[in-house]
Amino acid sequence: MIYEPSLQKILLLDVEKEIGHLFSNHPAASGKSLAITPARPGQTVHSDYSLLMRILTNMVTNAFEASKEGETVRYWVAQQGKSNVFFVWNNQAIALNIQPRIFQRHFSTKKRRRARDRHLLHETLCRTFF
Repeated sequence: MIYEPSLQKILLLDVEKEIGHLFSNHPAASGKSLAITPARPGQTVHSDYSLLMRILTNMVTNAFEASKEGETVRYWVAQQGKSNVFFVWNNQAIALNIQPRIFQRHFSTKKRRRARDRHLLHETLCRTFF
């Protein structure tokens, strides 16, 4: 079965509220904090809500897992031209030898299933939005 995205206008403040709620008690965020820079009131993105939330949740989870206790993960959205660009930042840099392989099929520094999930998300995004 192939997932058919349902594109809709999504209010970014709602996305931020959901991310804040999801990570308020998330095990990966224990002992760490999440700083969300609010989007402009009324700022929207045209996307599939489920896909967007899954991707952003994975990004924030990865940032928390790479962070040490007491550190802060930062999330914000910036408008570049007519596009919204999502950012998730933490203190830890991705090693240079790993950076080019992040979206390769079957590559992971973690469990194998997560590598497959990340690759499938990347492929779905490329097919859907590019």
